[in-house]
Amino acid sequence: MRVIFASLLIFGFFQTEGFSADILVRRKSASSIQMRQYGQRRVQENTDKITAVKFSSEEEKQNYIQNLDPSETEWEENITYSGSDYSLNAQVQAEVASEVEKDPLLANQWSLFSSTTDPNKFSGVDIDAIRAWNITTGSDNTIVYIMDSGIVQGAEPDLQGRVTSYFDALNPGQFPVDQNSHGTHVASIVSAIGDNKYGIKGVVPGKIQLGIARFLNASNQGNTDSAIQGIDWILSDYQSRLINNPSLLCIVSNSWDGGYSSFLEDEMAKLKNAGCFLVLSAGNNGRNNDQVPDYPCNFAKLKGGSICVAATDANDKRASFSSYGPKSVDIYAPGTQILGIVPGIMQGSQYVSRYEQKDGTSQAVPHIAGVADLIWSANPKLTQSDVYNILVKSVDRLPGADSEVASGGRVNAYRAVLMATGQDPSLADRGLNSQAAGGGGGCDLSHSKQNATSSNWFVEIGLSLLLLFWLRRNAIAAFQLRADKALRARDRLQNDVDAKNL
Repeated sequence: MRVIFASLLIFGFFQTEGFSADILVRRKSASSIQMRQYGQRRVQENTDKITAVKFSSEEEKQNYIQNLDPSETEWEENITYSGSDYSLNAQVQAEVASEVEKDPLLANQWSLFSSTTDPNKFSGVDIDAIRAWNITTGSDNTIVYIMDSGIVQGAEPDLQGRVTSYFDALNPGQFPVDQNSHGTHVASIVSAIGDNKYGIKGVVPGKIQLGIARFLNASNQGNTDSAIQGIDWILSDYQSRLINNPSLLCIVSNSWDGGYSSFLEDEMAKLKNAGCFLVLSAGNNGRNNDQVPDYPCNFAKLKGGSICVAATDANDKRASFSSYGPKSVDIYAPGTQILGIVPGIMQGSQYVSRYEQKDGTSQAVPHIAGVADLIWSANPKLTQSDVYNILVKSVDRLPGADSEVASGGRVNAYRAVLMATGQDPSLADRGLNSQAAGGGGGCDLSHSKQNATSSNWFVEIGLSLLLLFWLRRNAIAAFQLRADKALRARDRLQNDVDAKNL
């Protein structure tokens, strides 16, 4: 029997961008003679039992598998994982006439700042980030690891100084240059620098550390072997940091998904057991993950130290592409038309920043990773389970969401940091969809207030319908505009009635 690329079989030292293993082999005993024959010990001690093997033919593969001793080894196919982008929308230019909150493009970041948001009105579909920033903008005592396609290298002003460690599973020893734009976009949603009079603002605009683990290639795909390498590096990097800073907190952002791998589940469980909080994508299949599992969202061994995220649109509805599941998916976060940084271009000696809007649960995940960072920045004494409970109990409740995600709502950063610091979470209420935050986070509206609000909506509907009748009779072109207003009024009434019945 012959093994092709024998010198390339082991994770880490020799794997290159073009190498893709066929199977992964895990030895049950560190003393396996057969594995020593083909294997080489990894630097990270926790993965010295896994080997990636590539064959020249299917026959060679089957012969190899048949000769494995099941008492000493187990194997599985090398599964492909993809970044959870759904679509790519038009590029947004950096030149904006006015400045909003010292970051010119914040006005285009509806998920953080909605120009229609009024704390006293039922209109907020954003995560209420601006009020959360009055409590905390981040801390350098938390590191957020981005498991993705890498990050832009060089002079991007909004990411300067953010990356404090990095690893490239596809080109070991090299800086993890983003060849797809997915990883840079995700990283910017979490951490774009705030108040620098440039570009956009991240969920964590203040102090933050980023660790970049690249395992997705230029096509936004990666395999189990490269994913495990990235996870092992994160574990090693975090544990080495704890030596000098025992209080350092760890969040891992995972905007990718695929099929089941027991090897991958075991390796990710090591991150959870080390104290890292894992943020996972529900996927973009538009299906119920309770019925058709998606991974790593549905990895059972990650429960208690992870949260799985679905995506909402700018109307606070489940994005059409987003997967869901009231048992397996935990929370909603914005995931459509999300503005973020992509690798820029050089014009002569000058770096020109570029921005794009992207859709996907990939964009929802970094919103939750960022809010988790704010929670821990506000109260570093909290445990992983504390962070999870605050996230799901501080949501803005959405009509019908109980049948889609466990929390029944979309993340609210302000209410989350209020709860993290022991303050009154009802301060974050912005109307009906924040009435009851995850079963105890919010403050119920009074019965009399509900009746008064219902009466107001009846009046508005009546007036709107009368106006619609007049407009139609006179064939005025503004008909559709008022029709939309009437429908919104009707929806508000229904939401009010739903809230009353909670």
